[in-house]
Amino acid sequence: PSVEASPDLYAVPRRVRVPAIDVSTSIVPVALDENDALEVPDDIRIVGWYELGVPPGADRGSAVLVAHRDGREQGRGVFYRLGELSPGDRVFVRDDAGESLEYRVVSRESILKKKLPYDELFAVDGPPRLTLISCGGYYDPGNGGYQDNVVVVAVPAKQDVTSD
Repeated sequence: PSVEASPDLYAVPRRVRVPAIDVSTSIVPVALDENDALEVPDDIRIVGWYELGVPPGADRGSAVLVAHRDGREQGRGVFYRLGELSPGDRVFVRDDAGESLEYRVVSRESILKKKLPYDELFAVDGPPRLTLISCGGYYDPGNGGYQDNVVVVAVPAKQDVTSD
């Protein structure tokens, strides 16, 4: 991921609400760390938005939100139940301009971290979508922790299209 979103074109996302899994929390911008890995907020109660990509509400591309599943000292994270989302569930994002964007979940999958399709998940083109990512799968403390990522994709509700 390498295209920066222009703050002049879009408002910055500030809150996310996912009623089906009892999530309502703040969003903070995140980028890449010194190892070019996606940053995730230290506070497991907060969601990060990948600010080097596209923002929610953009007319194209994948707006990415990331958060922890859990933490050794902090307990359950905000995306602890992300894997419970189903097609049709709603996700709401409010931006700093006060606009509320509504999305409809269209897919959920668990992907091995080593096989994560970064170009697809962080695409700055193609149809507009919201991608939520957290850890999941088997936890192996000797091999870096969780071995999978839970990836949920949602599309703007105003573009509701019946899928097969």
